[in-house]
Amino acid sequence: MFPSSPANDYFRAIETTFIVLRGAPLLLAPDDWQVAREWHRQGIPLRLVEQTLEEVFAKLKAKEGEDGRRKLVTLRYCRRAVERAWRRRRELLAPAQSGSETPALDPAPRLAALAAALPEDLANRRSRQDEILSLAGDPEEIERQLTEVDAEFVAVVLASLEPDAREELDNRVQEAVQPLASRLTRADLERARGVLEQQIVRRLMKLPVLSLFSPEAESGS
Repeated sequence: MFPSSPANDYFRAIETTFIVLRGAPLLLAPDDWQVAREWHRQGIPLRLVEQTLEEVFAKLKAKEGEDGRRKLVTLRYCRRAVERAWRRRRELLAPAQSGSETPALDPAPRLAALAAALPEDLANRRSRQDEILSLAGDPEEIERQLTEVDAEFVAVVLASLEPDAREELDNRVQEAVQPLASRLTRADLERARGVLEQQIVRRLMKLPVLSLFSPEAESGS
């Protein structure tokens, strides 16, 4: 068992998200841990890693539908996508310091795209759009605020579920985490439940990930 520390918590969070996305109770191999360790050393935000992993698996799932084959995915397979996303983000946030000729990121059109991407039937949609559009500061500060707003949005949706919908969600989550019970600690199982809850609710409610770098936001740039 790894003692709790910022680095180990980072690794465990990635591992939990990864095995939930992969849908198999296989923990990270030593080579995969080296990849995660390098991401931590580079200072790649956990949220960016998790968001990129979700995008990678979404693309793979779409391909599976085309050819019916399931690809064996390791964290190493996702390495280029994560590091490419991190490089792109740094270039957009600080093009002058990175030596890139990429224009500095303008948050306004991305915030507008995120606001427009909120589902039409979302409760208090207009006020939530206004909340997104009112965010201010440099891109890094806005991204931090978006992380908080995103967590709040998902929590509100979860809390507003009707009893029958809540029971169905709990059953789906329990079914998914059951194979992991013997492999994860209690804390990691709870984290896996949280990851699954968010994924299912986002999918059912068609909630975008509130990030300046999500696909929905980039459609406005």
